[in-house]
Amino acid sequence: MSRKDLVVLAADRDMRAVLEQVLNRPKALGIRAVDAMVLADHRHDPACAREGVRVLAEYAKDFNHALLVFDHEGSGRERESPTEIEASLDAAFERSDWDRRARTVVVSPELEVWLWGGSPHVDSVMGWTDRATSVRQWLANEGWWPQGAPKPGRPKEAFRSVAREMRTPVRSRSFEEIARRMSLHRCTDRAFLRLRETLQQWFPPEAP
Repeated sequence: MSRKDLVVLAADRDMRAVLEQVLNRPKALGIRAVDAMVLADHRHDPACAREGVRVLAEYAKDFNHALLVFDHEGSGRERESPTEIEASLDAAFERSDWDRRARTVVVSPELEVWLWGGSPHVDSVMGWTDRATSVRQWLANEGWWPQGAPKPGRPKEAFRSVAREMRTPVRSRSFEEIARRMSLHRCTDRAFLRLRETLQQWFPPEAP
């Protein structure tokens, strides 16, 4: 039986929703279409940081590649840098059946930092479009978005403050919709670039 392309272990349903939408846009990522399965660990970031390599071990014979993706904040390993955690877990993958076919991506501080790269879409998805000020200006007025900064300093708290202002529950569907619309070219977040470059190495676009 032939292996499938990719299995991804994400830290929660919101992250799974974002990654599924990102992987559904191969042209924007600069890769070929990928047959991927994205899993969500209901125990969230600490479990991924602690047991993600072991959880993914059972898929090593069925998939060509694996990604382990979780937030730095809340992982229980905040005293280490994201790159140190990635290096440690990648080394653990290399000692497993995955060898060098698997990689870790640690998002700092958390997933919402990717969503703010497409901030105009946050306005529309959260139903903000008819208000006098943009989401960005409102967050700046509330102290969540520092002057001149490309994104809020506390991306998760900023996102949730917008949801509270709009009396809208934070749902995976909101993450999914923003990820479906946001630019995959302009995002400069280190973890997202690592994700994209990894996918481009593993799944280069097919020749025309």
